Amino acid sequence: MGDYCGVIIALLVGQSAWLVLYLASVFPILSTAPCVLGYASYISLIFVFSKILPPKKKNGNPEKYKRGGLYYVCCLFTWCTVTDLIFFLEVIGVVDGFIGFYLRNGEPYLDSSFGTIALLWDPLGNLIVYLIIIYRIDNNLDCRNAVLYFSGTLITSLFCLLVGGVSGTHGKQLYPSTWLNVPYVVAPIYYLLEFVSKPRQFSKEIIRKVSTDYRILDILLSLGLFATFVFGILRGLSAFGSPMYLANVYSNDFEPYLMDPSKFGAVWVIYFMIIGSILQISIVFGLFNPGSSWVLDLSIIYAAITIHGTFIHLIPQFCEGVLPKYHIPPDTQWLVVLSNLFIPIVSVSVVIRCFQEQSYFKSLNHKQE
Repeated sequence: MGDYCGVIIALLVGQSAWLVLYLASVFPILSTAPCVLGYASYISLIFVFSKILPPKKKNGNPEKYKRGGLYYVCCLFTWCTVTDLIFFLEVIGVVDGFIGFYLRNGEPYLDSSFGTIALLWDPLGNLIVYLIIIYRIDNNLDCRNAVLYFSGTLITSLFCLLVGGVSGTHGKQLYPSTWLNVPYVVAPIYYLLEFVSKPRQFSKEIIRKVSTDYRILDILLSLGLFATFVFGILRGLSAFGSPMYLANVYSNDFEPYLMDPSKFGAVWVIYFMIIGSILQISIVFGLFNPGSSWVLDLSIIYAAITIHGTFIHLIPQFCEGVLPKYHIPPDTQWLVVLSNLFIPIVSVSVVIRCFQEQSYFKSLNHKQE
């Protein structure tokens, strides 16, 4: 049976977020400087986790092993998912008296439809990834895939949230508390670079071979990636306000949200047009070149980007916080929804294909577990 001690402790300590936010709301001296309070909480939590977690064992040896910075980052982010859940619950009116001070003096753009959905995604989509990484480190298992997904999601999330917050209508409401996002920016980039720079390890059972069984599937997936590539370029041009006929038609008749003055409707689309295009071209190349082990990494990163991006981009278009004129027109609603969902469906299919036949991507000089 695996060691779940770290997972349980991270979840239990995370509940202290309720008390921290309540005290900050009750005592004005704490709520007037949310940035100082936030970083004080970060440092205190890292210290608490380092003291209360039992020694990490390896092969039954009770000697204490270092868990590493990634472990404590995930413990801290687990606590932050609880704060985001509280934020979300208060924004939608389920609880009260926890975060009013932060929406006034911290990050007001979190009260937007986009910000609310971004808050929801943290406990809904990110929490399980943090816990998986904690569990795998405690049990001396490889956490490469989980870290790549974790990095892809957070980099996408912070880019869209911060760029939208700075460039749109919320740009005049920026406070020092925005700097609380620095760990969310630095950590995923650092660990993404750390893990992709390491050679992927394959199990001993995987023998390098070239198979033709997946040729038709690879062609279909490549066509799907090409379709999303074209769709991404079209939407990106629309988000930039291009006068081109197709771009103009799409922004007016299909996704007016791209023109929302908050800029939250445009940031994900522009991000996907640039980053997504690079990943799509790279993955297609790797699908037709045996031994391209890096395709496994890129497929996970691409899936993380598309799943998170589609969630935070599509759902706000149905929220009351977005003006009705920026909602999807009723006569094109299903087409827009299906077009948006097509992107993560293709990306997940690529991941499944890559990991179903890892031997195709294993180069001759790769290490084995």
